Order: sequence, then structure tokens, then C-alpha cells
Amino acid sequence: MATVSTYTSSESSRASGSFDPSSESTSRSTRMGNSSVVGLVRELVDEAGALARTEIELVRTETKANLSTAQQAVGAMAGGAAVLHAGILALAACAILALDRIWPSWLAALVVGGVLTAIGGALVAGAKQKIRADALKPRHTLNTLQRTADFMRDQKQRATEKWQ
Repeated sequence: MATVSTYTSSESSRASGSFDPSSESTSRSTRMGNSSVVGLVRELVDEAGALARTEIELVRTETKANLSTAQQAVGAMAGGAAVLHAGILALAACAILALDRIWPSWLAALVVGGVLTAIGGALVAGAKQKIRADALKPRHTLNTLQRTADFMRDQKQRATEKWQ
């Protein structure tokens, strides 16, 4: 009993190792005829959905990495701040006791407290600059999304021009 070959020309050329992708799209378009537009639109919608899911997963991954880094930095800052606080209290007591010899106790405590408050305010302002919302943005993903949107806009314009 003879078997009937159902290979298309592109499939046989692919099997023989001389596959040409441009001939594949041409033969596919020829085979599909008028229904090729519907098939292409369906394929475009499927691929756009897959692309959107991939981009969302990329945003999640990048955001988790950024937040993890920020959490580690905040933990290290908190630990350092606790030790620093104890050291500053000891130094403040020492400075107050030293200044108490030349000024009244209340004035010595006021001067040391004012200096430490100014230094602490400057340190908090500097740390606040490092932990800002802009540093947590998933820049790579946002850039990729912008490029994808530009590409899709360009493809839509080309298709519109082609079919008019």
C-alpha cells in the first residue's frame, strides 16, 4: 500500500536542510488566501498577550530584586544606627561633663544637644535622598515596555498604510 506524502514544499525543504524562512511565509500566505489576514491578526493577538505576560513577569522580578536590595540596605542602616546612637550618647555625656567645667550644666547640655541634633538632621536628610521612590523603579522593564509600545505603534502604522 502506498503512502501519500503530505509535505508542503517548505516542509520538504526544511527536512532537506535548505529551509528559507521567506519562502515559508510566502507559501503560507498563498495557502491561506483570504483567511491569512484573520490568521495573522489572531497570531498577533496571541503573541501580544504572551509578550504582555512576559513583561509583567519581568516587572515583578525586577521589582522584587530592587525591594530586596532596599530592605537589606535599610536593615544595615538600622543596625548601624543603633550602635551609632549608643556611641553618640556616650560622647555626648563626655562632652557635657567637659563643658560643665567652664559653663553651667544646662548650657553645656544645650550646646551638645543642639550640635548633635543638627548632625542627626543632616544624616537623616542624606539617607532620605538614597531611599527615594525613583530608586525603586524597574528602569529596565519600563525601557523595554516603551520600546515594545513604539514597535507595536510602528507595526500598526505599517499595516494600516499597507491595507489602504
